[in-house]
Amino acid sequence: MAGSAVAAEARTVAATAIARHGHVVLLRGASGAGKSDFALRAICRPLQLPGETTTEPFRLVSDDQTVLTISGNAVLATAPAPLRALLEVRGIGLVNVPATAELPLALVVDFTDAEMERMPDYPGPLANVLGHCFDLVQIAPFEASAPEKVALALARSVKRRASHTA
Repeated sequence: MAGSAVAAEARTVAATAIARHGHVVLLRGASGAGKSDFALRAICRPLQLPGETTTEPFRLVSDDQTVLTISGNAVLATAPAPLRALLEVRGIGLVNVPATAELPLALVVDFTDAEMERMPDYPGPLANVLGHCFDLVQIAPFEASAPEKVALALARSVKRRASHTA
């Protein structure tokens, strides 16, 4: 029907989302896998990757539940309204933290405690999210360098996606 608005498909998933430089990383894993703990470390740690001139930590998008919506060729991630700017910190409870609004998804991370491949093929596997494909990496969330590894994977994924749309 001409002139009518079409409702965007939205899905709430059991995942945490963080963002850096305007791009979202969707963190997936079983309950207790370390998604919230990882997000806490990532948002509290200023990161400066090789080639960057400034430090920038990740920002919280959502913890535990993430709303994903299709907008054009992008999948946008945001927090459900009641959980916006809240992070669950085990042993402390819910904590208010600065959070960012809806941003485009760029990378999917699956947390694992399995032994990691030293030199995985790149590009590697893809994650299908609402019919869109995203780079998928596996990370051991409690390794000291895990936030830096996710930041490196995000930068690589954003660069690869940009080269495919140019």
